[in-house]
Amino acid sequence: MEPCKTGILAYRVNDATQELEILHYCGYWHSPLTPTDFEVLNEELRADPEFAINGEFLLIEAPQDLVDAYNKDVVEYIADNHPDGVPGEIDNQKYPH
Repeated sequence: MEPCKTGILAYRVNDATQELEILHYCGYWHSPLTPTDFEVLNEELRADPEFAINGEFLLIEAPQDLVDAYNKDVVEYIADNHPDGVPGEIDNQKYPH
């Protein structure tokens, strides 16, 4: 599996606690990110009930150390849970069962 090259982070500051809330991370296999990447994710996070993000939030390009940590976690998860590969098709790439 090819690691993500970059990502977008959705976040906001909680008005009551003033703490940073990380709402969503989306990894991308292409770099650099385009304005369309931000527009599409913004629309999806606002419109898709699966995400249920209410209120205001901001999107930023994820710092590289977060992208690296995400990639490491995904590789470890797959190794632990799918030792023979990821079943099915992901992004039009076939992975062994």
